[in-house]
Amino acid sequence: MTFASDLSTYGSGAASGYHATAGTLWVSPVGNGSLRALSANQWLQASDYYQFTFTPSAAGTTFTGINLTWDQTASSSGPKNWNLNYSTDGVTWNTSPSDYSLAYFSWNSSTVQGNNESTIFSGATETALENTLYSGDTVYFRLVDDSAVSGGALNGGNVGTGGTSRVDNFTIIATIPEPSSLSLLGGFGLLAWHLIRRRK
Repeated sequence: MTFASDLSTYGSGAASGYHATAGTLWVSPVGNGSLRALSANQWLQASDYYQFTFTPSAAGTTFTGINLTWDQTASSSGPKNWNLNYSTDGVTWNTSPSDYSLAYFSWNSSTVQGNNESTIFSGATETALENTLYSGDTVYFRLVDDSAVSGGALNGGNVGTGGTSRVDNFTIIATIPEPSSLSLLGGFGLLAWHLIRRRK
């Protein structure tokens, strides 16, 4: 199920999600300093995720220094622990070495709260992502629920079927050859992707 996809100067991005439970409710409530975010209930450990992709519009563009930032929160009975997966082919996935844990913040459309997550790629991983983008192929990122059903909720209790997780402002930051920026806004107007030229 694809929720958002827009064209841009440098390529196209998309946000999607997968849940093993057919009755999952996907909604777009208020975001973290934005009008809308992406939210879902019915979370199951290891199988359920949000996915984000970026595909350059043409091969031969150099992208370096690739980092990610995003905002994420959950309801009291929503999943607390997550991991970041990444792939250069959408088939073979690599998992970040440690989970990250969410804290609860009440989001509103005008003020950014402290739900900020980030990762910095380095070494062979960064090189693989850079080479994939240079070749004009797609890079993939997943936020995967890694919370045990029992005791894995944000409040320390069990993850409930009605417990939700919400994500907003998923951003790729990278160096590109000219002083430009890329913003891919999803169909909800919630998922912002930016490729930013960093000043040396």
